[in-house]
Amino acid sequence: MASKAVEVSRFQIWKRRIIILLIAALVFLVAGWFFVIYTEANQVLREAKNVRISMKLVAIEKYGEGTSIYDPTAYNGLAAGAAEEIAETSGESGKITLTAWNTEQNIPKSFTYRKGDFYAEYVANGDKFKSWKVYFNWKLLDFTGDS
Repeated sequence: MASKAVEVSRFQIWKRRIIILLIAALVFLVAGWFFVIYTEANQVLREAKNVRISMKLVAIEKYGEGTSIYDPTAYNGLAAGAAEEIAETSGESGKITLTAWNTEQNIPKSFTYRKGDFYAEYVANGDKFKSWKVYFNWKLLDFTGDS
């Protein structure tokens, strides 16, 4: 009878160990996933900052030519060829949408930079306040077809 009690307790001990190992593995997987997302978000933020600098450089060049990179009638807010010049200057491959332009200082007031599942947003309010936000898009539902 004593051996049966020992067997039950060994079974319970192994069951607890397996549960603890599964929980630890789950915690490590979730932490690793968040680390990957955080790292990629930082990379997109650095790229968006490079795009902002390139936007300023291309704007100076266009100003010398008597034109502007801002075109509010265009779907992305950029004049024809400006997006390609910014991408070439910055070396970045994401999608740029210029939403507001400071015509007095010839600098971007707000723009967005999208690459993959990440979305960086820049907003400047005045000379000193500048805001950077990076978002991660996670598709929850996808309705396609004739429904």
